[in-house]
Amino acid sequence: MQRQLWTGGRTEAQVIAGDLGAYRPGIPLGRIADPGDVAHAVLCLLSDAARHVTMQHLTVDGGATLEH
Repeated sequence: MQRQLWTGGRTEAQVIAGDLGAYRPGIPLGRIADPGDVAHAVLCLLSDAARHVTMQHLTVDGGATLEH
């Protein structure tokens, strides 16, 4: 899905590094997520480990959006 958003012929390494001059922060964790990363987050939320978690916004993007 992320590759569909890449424009201008940028490589995966360039996307991960980002370009602050173009307001593209990159991915601080240094790699593109794979489906397993999302699946693990979902499994955690479905498990007893998350039994007291309510009304939270979980972003699985390696820090790319840098939300607060």
